[in-house]
Amino acid sequence: MKILITAPPKTGKSTVLRKLIEILPPELVSGIITEEMVERGKRVGFKTKVINSNHEFQIASIALLERDKTFGKWKIDIENISKSIDMAIDRIEPIFILDEIGRMQSYSPFFLDKAYELMSKCDNAIIIATIVYEDELFSRRFKEIEDIKIIEVTLENRDVIVSEIYALLKNI
Repeated sequence: MKILITAPPKTGKSTVLRKLIEILPPELVSGIITEEMVERGKRVGFKTKVINSNHEFQIASIALLERDKTFGKWKIDIENISKSIDMAIDRIEPIFILDEIGRMQSYSPFFLDKAYELMSKCDNAIIIATIVYEDELFSRRFKEIEDIKIIEVTLENRDVIVSEIYALLKNI
């Protein structure tokens, strides 16, 4: 089973995944989760954490090196985006979480290729990923994968979506 979770920004895609990870047995889950970096109440960057490991990678910041790509006010560390997925796919458990397939990650062709390979070809795990809501060129190919289940998070359903996904997983 392949599930894409989509929603407008700040609706709760990553929160849904974090809550799902909390209720699943840890030995069944692998992948990556993206978290905000906050200092003095202000968002200053993003990091990707490899689930069930001590590895994390800063993927965007307002203060990264000038050599990095820029997306709005964010400096994007393409190398760390690539490293995060590369490390995560070394260990694919029955449920693989991929947070997220987004605009920042789209700067890494390596990330997009590995994510697509997981979503389209991996048959030995359930893949649950978050993806941008808007119809972007890079996101279309993910949303068009055969047999993909797309779940849209809204302000109205975000509190029940975790239990609905959990129920889907229990039926497999």
